[in-house]
Amino acid sequence: MVQADMEAAQAPGAMILVSRNGTPLFEKAYGIRNAKTKEPVTSSTLFLTASVTKTITTTTLLILCHEKGISTDTSVGSILDSLPSEISGLSIHQILSQSSGILDHKPTRKKWKNDPKAYFSHYGNKLLAKQLEGVFNYTNYGHVLAGLLIEEISGSPFEIAVKKKIFDPLGMSHSTYSVLDEKWSNHSAAHRGGKMVKHEYTFPTIKASASMFSTAADLSNFATCFMNQGQYQGDQVIAKEVIQKMMGQYTPIGVLHNYFGYPESCYGY
Repeated sequence: MVQADMEAAQAPGAMILVSRNGTPLFEKAYGIRNAKTKEPVTSSTLFLTASVTKTITTTTLLILCHEKGISTDTSVGSILDSLPSEISGLSIHQILSQSSGILDHKPTRKKWKNDPKAYFSHYGNKLLAKQLEGVFNYTNYGHVLAGLLIEEISGSPFEIAVKKKIFDPLGMSHSTYSVLDEKWSNHSAAHRGGKMVKHEYTFPTIKASASMFSTAADLSNFATCFMNQGQYQGDQVIAKEVIQKMMGQYTPIGVLHNYFGYPESCYGY
């Protein structure tokens, strides 16, 4: 079945892990991680998780809000300075629930790709479609704001905050936001149609939204913690209140929308 799915998707490799209560029941690597070098996928191969990154960013931000007593109804502008006026008025809830009205406008110049503050400063309120506020409109750039909020609230760089709140307590030692270091050389290349292509969502501005690399085992640790109401190996790593808030049904999707949803479905956090 896995091989058939790989062929249908023209994916050269995959890693499958099935666990119960944190114990692996099935773990197997398939195929290759690089179409040029033919290097195989292994259990330690890192894959770009794309928008799964948002789940880690959301969890980190909600942990910080819980610890600091910050409501998700708080406006982002009350925490972050120098945002465009209309974006400043958006709430944390809106940016996490994909109901902010922020457009998914990919930056076109290196300056804006490398600096999220410069990105928002340049495009300003043109990034916001007021008629989309309160309705489901999937965007990467709400979680870019979430990454900036994490830095401001924690007083540390985004990656350090995530490492402290998520990676370290959950033993996610093979998760990272950059694979340039030799330490992370065992990462999967991006492929499309069976051929290698450049990773599309790894520029700095999009980091908090789509740039996390991880392994199947690391993601299994997070999933185990989430499904056990924030407990991991006997410790309450994530407050139950955070898990319950993440599981809320906030923004109705209703119909298929750019690969999301089904009738009567909702987007949570």
